[in-house]
Amino acid sequence: MSLHGSPPQRWEANDLVAARELPFFAGPELPWSDWAMRPSAIALLVEEMERGRGSVVELGSGVSTIVLARAARELGAKLVSIDHDSGWADEIRALLHREGLDVEVFEAPLAALDAEAIRVPAEPLLRAPESWYDLAALGDVLPSRIDLLVVDGPPAAESPDVLIRAPAVPALEGRLAEACTVVLDDVSRRAELHTARLWCHMLGCELELSDTDLAVLRTSRG
Repeated sequence: MSLHGSPPQRWEANDLVAARELPFFAGPELPWSDWAMRPSAIALLVEEMERGRGSVVELGSGVSTIVLARAARELGAKLVSIDHDSGWADEIRALLHREGLDVEVFEAPLAALDAEAIRVPAEPLLRAPESWYDLAALGDVLPSRIDLLVVDGPPAAESPDVLIRAPAVPALEGRLAEACTVVLDDVSRRAELHTARLWCHMLGCELELSDTDLAVLRTSRG
């Protein structure tokens, strides 16, 4: 495992097991922090890729990008990662380049959300977002079919009463494969859990929650 010092505080026992047992965690040091997706969650994403989810889009780059890129190289999958922060995107690109990993990290700044085009219903204690990734920037870089959509951005911790990640499915639903998996991180927070339930209603599927802090939605449409 690529970890110096003590593990992040949010890690649990299953994270230590995943970090030790999943081979894709082995390699050069990774920028672990309490903001990074937990190892148990990343391991679950790798399992989805092994199920044949070959076209992967990740909203929000980080440690997960490096580990998923390692898995994609072995599994023959295609990974595209999106981030709004140009400086952070550069750091992730450097880590990918260090290992010769062929994954694109694209920058998509946050822009005003067209509430008429992408509707996010609010509820008394949770507000609809005013911004999301620039749709014009996304349109040029995303694949036409997405088998696995990983939503770990935009950053949500500082906006606990905003459904800041909710636009992902209504914005990208037209690109989702008939049989696809949508994964949302940080569902221990109220806004993200509410977002996952909204998506279940939109996609007509069941919501799976586990001890990884992920919500998993598997669809079979058509």
